[in-house]
Amino acid sequence: MPAQESIAKAQSGERKCILVLGMHRSGTSLLARLLNLAGAALPSDLLGASEGNVFGHWEPAWLVSRNDAFLAGLGTSWDDWARLDTTAVPPDLMTAYVADLRSFLRAELGDAPLILIKEPRTCRIAAPILRALGDEGIRPLAVIPFRNPLEVAGSLRARNGMAERDGILLWLRHVVDAERDSRALPRSFLAYDRLMADWRPEFERLSRQLGLAWPRSLDTAADDMAGFIAPEARHNHRADADLQEVSYTGGLALRVFAALQALTAEPCDAAAMAAMDSCARQLDEIEDLTLPTRKAIAREAAGRISELERTVTELSALRDGLAEMNETNRHLIDDLRGRLDGARAEIDRQAQALEAVYASHSWRFSAPLR
Repeated sequence: MPAQESIAKAQSGERKCILVLGMHRSGTSLLARLLNLAGAALPSDLLGASEGNVFGHWEPAWLVSRNDAFLAGLGTSWDDWARLDTTAVPPDLMTAYVADLRSFLRAELGDAPLILIKEPRTCRIAAPILRALGDEGIRPLAVIPFRNPLEVAGSLRARNGMAERDGILLWLRHVVDAERDSRALPRSFLAYDRLMADWRPEFERLSRQLGLAWPRSLDTAADDMAGFIAPEARHNHRADADLQEVSYTGGLALRVFAALQALTAEPCDAAAMAAMDSCARQLDEIEDLTLPTRKAIAREAAGRISELERTVTELSALRDGLAEMNETNRHLIDDLRGRLDGARAEIDRQAQALEAVYASHSWRFSAPLR
């Protein structure tokens, strides 16, 4: 069943799912926990805290692993900014993925009236996830958090060692795809700065735009939500004006960021969506111009790395062989030294015995006879 038909099928159902369609390092973990505190149910197998996210990721470990496998089946990965055409996915791969998603939804989220799925890779592969939700009779709602791309790129550089330009391109692809694939859904856009500064008006606006009544009232949840927001956990502060100053963000990234800001007020703003479409075409053009060359360079580098790894393996084996020989030789030398020491001791003993004979009375008495 196509994704749009699945969405239509779920419209009359009472169960809803909030999809957090946000780029990595864009406040998705913070948002997911706040949504959870307002009553949206999370899966049980969540990723725990890590050095890069000390307050927890709030995303299902199974889904991260399954999405990585799905992307690998398409010949890509989470950090590849090349566009994906989910309509061209081999049918068997797509069928297996959707079936696994449906099993996950039933096993992990049961009959909860409002559920929550946050996993940044979903920005790129929203269509099959929407199909699985529709097939399960669950109505999808999209919440799209966004952050200054220079901050995102800085965070990726610190966590993953990713070049800042690559981080900007990855941000562009994620937000462009998330915006395009959520147009048929009730949706709301959230700026990370505003959410950190004052969560309450952002959640009230989100509630209106999604037509959502929270299982737990915001008044009841207010202390918990305010207590979870930790300004000290935020790093990589960059002003919005910095986008104009950096040579590779003053055009495309700046226009996309401005369009996202316009969509916070009106999630279906026609001018903003037209701007996003224009930027998407430009991003595709950049990909067509540069990515084949970049991938060729990457393949060549990977080949050289493999060759170096083979050389290192061979040298390690040689080193181990020499070490083994040295160990054998050491034992042989120790044995020879022991035998030599024994021979020296025996010579000393015999010499002492001979000296004793020379000193004896019988030796001196028999001297005339000799």
